[in-house]
Amino acid sequence: MLRIMGFTIVVLILLFCFSGDVLAIGLRPLVIEMDLEPGAVKDFAILLSPEETKTLINASLYQPLQQLDGGLVFEEGDPLRNPAINWVELDENKLLLIPGEELKVTGRVRVPFDARGSHMVTIMVEPEIQQDAEIAIHFRFAVRLRIKVERPGLRPTAEVEEFTLTAGEEKEPVLQALVRNTSALDYPTAAEATVRDGQGRLVERVELRPEKLWDHAQQDILMYPFSKLLYIGTVRKYLPPGEYQLRLFFRYAAGKQLIVTKTVEIGAEDFSFPETQKTALQVSLDELSFAGRPGTVSSRALTIKNTSGEACVLCLTPVNLEYGYAYSIFEHTEFTIRGDNQFLLEPGKKKTVITTVHFPRDAQIQGNYGFLRVDAFKLDGELLYEQMIPLEAVVAGDHQYTAEMLNFTSERLGEEVLFSLVLKNTGNIKIFPSGRVVVKDPEGRTVTIVELSGAGEEKTPVLPGKLSTLQGTSLRIPPGDYQMEVSIQAEKKELAALTMAGPL
Repeated sequence: MLRIMGFTIVVLILLFCFSGDVLAIGLRPLVIEMDLEPGAVKDFAILLSPEETKTLINASLYQPLQQLDGGLVFEEGDPLRNPAINWVELDENKLLLIPGEELKVTGRVRVPFDARGSHMVTIMVEPEIQQDAEIAIHFRFAVRLRIKVERPGLRPTAEVEEFTLTAGEEKEPVLQALVRNTSALDYPTAAEATVRDGQGRLVERVELRPEKLWDHAQQDILMYPFSKLLYIGTVRKYLPPGEYQLRLFFRYAAGKQLIVTKTVEIGAEDFSFPETQKTALQVSLDELSFAGRPGTVSSRALTIKNTSGEACVLCLTPVNLEYGYAYSIFEHTEFTIRGDNQFLLEPGKKKTVITTVHFPRDAQIQGNYGFLRVDAFKLDGELLYEQMIPLEAVVAGDHQYTAEMLNFTSERLGEEVLFSLVLKNTGNIKIFPSGRVVVKDPEGRTVTIVELSGAGEEKTPVLPGKLSTLQGTSLRIPPGDYQMEVSIQAEKKELAALTMAGPL
């Protein structure tokens, strides 16, 4: 089956090159996804929009290489390093784009009979550089061709090579997890960790991402076959000297999970914890939540105060949760900021911003989500403060509260037993799930009941279509065989249940 998506736009702006006018080429799609069988042949096409002048277009094959920080570099296609380069045929490598006429870059994929797994090939589309004395920016567009070949027995696997607490550039405590994809398949990944003191009390829950992902709202990243990614996150809470337990929750392949637990001893001079600083801005709301019926309008006021001691420029920017998200507030409602979204704010002054959501008459009954990013810049352009404010616009009606339990594990760590499950919100509105494991002996008598919650021990929201980890521990379970009755609840409803037996 051939699926064409507009996900993960990759546009390379290269170094200054000698060329004529800067050429703006419309191009789609930027990702072509193919689920194929061994021996299959499938055509594809990339559509180029008209240019203002005649433009000679070059198309060539490259291979994307995933870096530890999540970024991609592109090398000219080498079949010895990437066999899939030989699978892709371009009908033409040079094409003339004429004003008023759309142009297609066409080709096909021929999958060998012995092929298996996920493969990435990049089709680089670029205007030919003109020999001209004028200097301009030269654009190259990387169209990602993602080929997946299913084989019986092919399974996604991963390995945590390293999980550490280390000092950052300013001696701040940084959690790092180096993870390797040990399979021939690519898959989405996400990671978080907990830090507990010597008495088992939660100090902080820390989200981990590859460095490049911290520039975006999206939390998940696709890990390429046999590649490595370094997930990092900064511990914000003060850690007095003593013993701490670190626990990593690494989710991958839409339901699978790895858990790594590590005990560390922190000395008085190991890390630097800056004194609490006055926040540059005070924002009146942590979330902007709107609700209404189709055809209605809802407004919310956001008050921002400059507490930095110097004048700053504020910028308000709507941000999608991820490209193509099915429950995007910007796709299913009309979100607006009344007045300018950029303004000067003097020290000690406040600014009230009115935000509005208009629910279309044909709006679907569901929740819709996104972010409003608040940036404060010094007058010289230096970033002073940044905050992401969650946005929610709920169309009133009978919502679907459903979830799927994708993975459940139990693991004994000394005297402690850790229970963990991965769930997916399959409904159409945000939920605050919790879980419970009833542990029974072979005679059916209840030994203990373990409450499951988010990794931070609090009920955390899970947006529609997204995954979350619930976990809980018990010290009351002697080694032996048990029956476990697992259930997930939200909004006073049971969303999923599972019964299994095994040793603990």
